[in-house]
Amino acid sequence: GWYKESGCTNAWDFATDTVTSNITLYAKWTPLYALRDTGPAGGLIFYVKEGGYSDGWMYLEAAPASTEWTGKQWGSYGTLIGGTGTGIGTGQSNTTIIVNWLNSNTDDTYGD
Repeated sequence: GWYKESGCTNAWDFATDTVTSNITLYAKWTPLYALRDTGPAGGLIFYVKEGGYSDGWMYLEAAPASTEWTGKQWGSYGTLIGGTGTGIGTGQSNTTIIVNWLNSNTDDTYGD
């Protein structure tokens, strides 16, 4: 889009804004990515939404290797960690519950 200042905060509204003297408009570019491109966060693009950008997103990107944690156990084979849900929208709370449980119930039998 086109903006009134270099920080691209206030969009120029071509329907209502008027030009009364010389002005400079600033373009805000959004890069386009394709499948398997390295995305804006450094991960791989694995989904591109048909129809382009809408509702605040356009791509799904796998986290880059630089965000991996090493030496952290994930999962607890044979142990049920209660309080998790299966519904849409429960992913963040499930992750928090599992991470908290694993941090307070360390067991070296699972190895690294």
